Amino acid sequence: MVLIPAVNVNNLVEFLKNLWVFRKKSILLQIDVFDGKYCQRKNYVNLFFLKLFKFSNLIEFHLMIKDVDLNLEKYLKLYPSRVCVDMDEVKDYDYCYGLAKKYGVEFGLFVCDEKEINKSVDFLVIMGVSPGSSGQAIKENVFDLINYYTTNYDILVGVDGGVNENNILKSKDVKLDFIYSGSMIFKDENPLEKFNKIQNLLKWETLSN
Repeated sequence: MVLIPAVNVNNLVEFLKNLWVFRKKSILLQIDVFDGKYCQRKNYVNLFFLKLFKFSNLIEFHLMIKDVDLNLEKYLKLYPSRVCVDMDEVKDYDYCYGLAKKYGVEFGLFVCDEKEINKSVDFLVIMGVSPGSSGQAIKENVFDLINYYTTNYDILVGVDGGVNENNILKSKDVKLDFIYSGSMIFKDENPLEKFNKIQNLLKWETLSN
């Protein structure tokens, strides 16, 4: 099970500060992108600095945006490792999936309830909270959704949002592949130390089961 730090900030200073923490770590970083149209939140993302700091293949974009078809390639041109979208915001799914494959990028979908996934997809991300700011409480049905998708689909599954030290180890009882967390990591006085502590704890729990 892998812990992935999630960057969801309001301004350039916070954005650079979060990137700086993991500038020397070869780990995947989730970059949330809110356009203010998908939901009320609009956050800050700077593609130039992601490229400048050579994070490109260590990025997973979570695109909480409208008009995915028109905007997807802008993010794929940074050659991230993965990109995740809301299927309901995609007009031509085959085009978007094919475009991601053209750039060698894994293509994932957000899910927030039990639904049939009958499209080509590389991974699923269960939304642990409503799309918006970091620090929300996790939804009560998240672990039921984990069981549903890991039981019915042979695919990588992660949870994004609401994960903290009080509930993170519940995931050891299910077949979860990765966990995204923003506030638990970046609101700590030493984000890198907190990341290492939680990641090591998850590895230990995985090995002991």
